[in-house]
Amino acid sequence: MKVLIVSLFGVSVTGRVSKVIKHVFPDDDVTVVTSDFSHGSKRYVGPDTAPADFRTVRLHVSAYSKNVSFRRIFSHMGFARSVRRYLDSLSSLPDLVYCPMPPSASACVVGKFCKKHGIPFVVDVIDLWPDSLVAVLPFHKLLSPALYPWTRMTRKAYRAADYISGESKAYAEVAHRLNPDVPWSYTYLGSDYSAACRLIEESGVSLDKPSDEIWIGYGGSLGQSYDFDVILKGIAYIRDKGVKYRMWFIGDGEKADYIRQTARELGLDVVITGRVEYRDFLKYLSYCDIAVNSFKENTLVVHSYKFNDYVSTDCFILNNLKGETASMLDEYGVGRTFDASSFNKILLDTIQNWTSIEPGLKERLGQLRSALLDTDTIYGRLRADILNSLF
Repeated sequence: MKVLIVSLFGVSVTGRVSKVIKHVFPDDDVTVVTSDFSHGSKRYVGPDTAPADFRTVRLHVSAYSKNVSFRRIFSHMGFARSVRRYLDSLSSLPDLVYCPMPPSASACVVGKFCKKHGIPFVVDVIDLWPDSLVAVLPFHKLLSPALYPWTRMTRKAYRAADYISGESKAYAEVAHRLNPDVPWSYTYLGSDYSAACRLIEESGVSLDKPSDEIWIGYGGSLGQSYDFDVILKGIAYIRDKGVKYRMWFIGDGEKADYIRQTARELGLDVVITGRVEYRDFLKYLSYCDIAVNSFKENTLVVHSYKFNDYVSTDCFILNNLKGETASMLDEYGVGRTFDASSFNKILLDTIQNWTSIEPGLKERLGQLRSALLDTDTIYGRLRADILNSLF
């Protein structure tokens, strides 16, 4: 089967598309259409030189330096125009097109093309744009009417789908309500524990962790969507209570300088690693006892990429996402859910009770992975659902 994947954000070892290629379309003829600009590093990338099990087509887009900016929107619109030209140039049509969302504009273009040519179109909802993005911005209520054209494009893409997938049940349900007559399912990003352990072993990172210190980690983008103030205030609180700790921010982003300056002003033991390879990212997390999932208030996110990395590295998770993520933590006893007013107390209480929390934590995380997050199981089920529904 010829499968075309249109993914602005490319294919990374950590991402959704790589798992879809490996587990959903492992023996198919796959072409990935993406951009020549890396969202993570904010740099252009060269031609792919390493052998791969799929072809990559890179379309040129304009660069941007900030995740939340008009330049980024302009870049995404340019990608959609390039995708339209690419699709119109095809001499041989694919048997199926898979498109993760966001962004909305290119998905809208792909959906229209698939309807015209009778090609099954799979939409995979990874995030709810523009809603989840706007919700964390200042004056978001005033901005919403101006962004209605963006919302309209998103809905058109959902309605063009022949199959709706979602990175969480809540995301899939949002799209399915707008297109209720097509089959749908949800598949979490997932955890490949054996692969994570192998990457950790390959990492050259080596840290000397004192036995009497609690290490707390935050992994991923240091961007606008996350609440770093609540984390830093919580670290100051446990410091004042005499806790021996170290706080690791494993990643980079627009807020890195702010975090560094605030930590310096508060006299906190904070380390920002900067952008690191995925194996090193996992290795840093593996040293941490507690990992924090802290989004800004009013976020519409219900399940995050970093949550799956925390689970893969055996961390106890402090989380402020409601819904599915909170339910997982409660059901399997592998974390606690907080809000801005309760974080200090929950963090301190977790540390003070660590000797009763840590025993059996790896086993409980293993039960969660096996039941809900094992990549072989959940993506194999997605493949069967798609093929049985569309062919």
